[in-house]
Amino acid sequence: MNALLLRLTLGRVWVRTLSWGAAIAVLMIVGIAAYQEAFPDPAQREAAIAGLASQPALYATLGKPGDIGSLGGFVTWRMGQFECVVIALYAALTLAVLTRGDEENGLREAVWAGSVRRTAPLTAALLVVGAGTLLLGAVITLVMLVEGTPALGAVLFGAACAGAGLAHLGIAALFSQLATSRRAVSGLTGAALATGYVLRTLADANTEVSWLRWLSPLGWAQYVDAYTTNRAWPLLLLLGLAVLTTTAALAMEARRDLGAGLLHARPGPAHGRSLRTTELLTLRLHTGMILGWAAGLGVLAASIGAIVDGVSTVLAGNPQFSAMLAAVAGGERRFTEAFLATLFQIIALLIALVAAQGVVSAREAERTGQAEVLLARPLTRARWLGAHLLTGLLAATLVATLAGSAAALSWWATGELDTSVLVAAALNSLPAAAVFAGLATLLIAVLPRWAVTLGTTLPLAGFVLALFGPLIDLPTWLLDLSPFRHLALLPAESFDLPSALVLLAVAAVLAGAGLVLVQRRDLRIG
Repeated sequence: MNALLLRLTLGRVWVRTLSWGAAIAVLMIVGIAAYQEAFPDPAQREAAIAGLASQPALYATLGKPGDIGSLGGFVTWRMGQFECVVIALYAALTLAVLTRGDEENGLREAVWAGSVRRTAPLTAALLVVGAGTLLLGAVITLVMLVEGTPALGAVLFGAACAGAGLAHLGIAALFSQLATSRRAVSGLTGAALATGYVLRTLADANTEVSWLRWLSPLGWAQYVDAYTTNRAWPLLLLLGLAVLTTTAALAMEARRDLGAGLLHARPGPAHGRSLRTTELLTLRLHTGMILGWAAGLGVLAASIGAIVDGVSTVLAGNPQFSAMLAAVAGGERRFTEAFLATLFQIIALLIALVAAQGVVSAREAERTGQAEVLLARPLTRARWLGAHLLTGLLAATLVATLAGSAAALSWWATGELDTSVLVAAALNSLPAAAVFAGLATLLIAVLPRWAVTLGTTLPLAGFVLALFGPLIDLPTWLLDLSPFRHLALLPAESFDLPSALVLLAVAAVLAGAGLVLVQRRDLRIG
């Protein structure tokens, strides 16, 4: 394999990898700090954790607990599946860009025209993304070691999360040979990840079907059980799946033609009346993304509605935890309402990411040359970018409505009567999402090469600032930079119309500036 090709591949993804690693480290450190502040007294900690572990709804969401009386055991139970999913998504999405993404934009054809083996690009992508996956696992291990947890548990925790990522990296490599587009590879791998999560959930929720755990890589990673039984052998299952799927992918890569695959995109109708406008075409191209976000947030919101009463009952008597919620929620309120307000800030972050992703996808269309084809017609750059802005806002609105409805229905199923407030709590996030969509529009116009990275990173930064800033007494002026800070904390507060209007005005200014400035620059392909 050409060493230059390996270096070029590394140069394309190192910023993405470090960004994911930094996000994982920050979330873990802040989460551990919050846990230690909420449960400073060991006796109180054991009582609260025992109550949490007795909630059946948490089994399905987080898995069955191990030694959650220790810091390492609790973090593994509370964050283990989340970290596995995050690292698996990093591996799958990054590999999709480096494989079918390169074929779509013509880069793979240029590389194959050189003096390299046919499998060299895929091998380089697997090595670089695999190394990045191991690095993310090492970040988890390092954080746990710094927090003073036992070394064996820390190593196995990080290895289990990295192993889940490597397994899904292999699955993504296999799908990159079967599907013919980057979107299809991402969608199929995401579906495989979601299926594995559902199988693991069913296995933990019902002992009669516990065997389903063995059909899911996430179940294998969970069975490592770091800090409790410390099993290392399930890592061999994860590694074996990764080796098997990558070997099959390399064999298929060596034999197929450029752009070929077994799963071809279905041809559209001969006359697409619904695709006559740029706005409808852009919306159609984002249907998969919208449905994926809607399904994922629907499941997350439904789990929130199912567990909120049980968890609130257990934690309401903890004065430290109540004080933390009061700090985040901005004052003293009923515990359940404050708890819901905190959880819906997470929903608000995800909805903001939906809006931002809809906008920054314009950069991908520009990079691959799709935008150039559209703009060859009598179409202004402002309308082209505005179509992506409109798609992002519509996607955020749809996903927010579905997430709020799912949370309301699951909470209603537990016996609550007035659950419509949860729909309002989800829709309440839209003004902040609009700000980040407007900011992404401006980034596309002035910093196109950094638009994707900054457009998806800034919502995360704003979330961390708004949720965790009050816990560490950050200055008010710094906290106010986050749009999330200006949202009313429904259902603990009433809807704040003036603040919502101000956020929408800021979003309009940012989006308007972006639509004007994009007219003054050239397209940047590649």
